[in-house]
Amino acid sequence: MANKTAVEWLEEQIRWRTDISDIIKKAKEMEKQQILRAAYHGANYESSPYKDAEDYYNKTFKSK
Repeated sequence: MANKTAVEWLEEQIRWRTDISDIIKKAKEMEKQQILRAAYHGANYESSPYKDAEDYYNKTFKSK
């Protein structure tokens, strides 16, 4: 899983399967973690960086 995007991982998983709901759920979680890591590494916060990254993700990408 190292050095793969969520989409690359998803592509490998769905090549030969018909029921992909569990794979889609995993890919969405991977994508969230990638976004959180990017926000964490790109931020210069005085408060807890991970909480700020989580807040950023929830406000920007979380579906209601």
